[in-house]
Amino acid sequence: MSYEIFWKKEAVKDLDKFELKDKQRIIDKIEQFAEYPDRKRNIKYIEKYGCMRYRIGYFRVYFLKDDEKKRIDILAIDKRHQAYR
Repeated sequence: MSYEIFWKKEAVKDLDKFELKDKQRIIDKIEQFAEYPDRKRNIKYIEKYGCMRYRIGYFRVYFLKDDEKKRIDILAIDKRHQAYR
């Protein structure tokens, strides 16, 4: 039950700001999430922004998940202290 991952330009720019090991960790976790999207994780709906948030350690990944199209749109990635401003 794998989902397709689509990266927005802003999310790719956000990812490029991080160190290589952090980039790889984030990408690996997103791919695992896309492979098994129904498994319990650190995911929360953020009503203020109208999207989902996936906590990966110190980082926050904002995304939209479409169950009908089996698609995950990665909107933005940020460090925790910057994510809630």
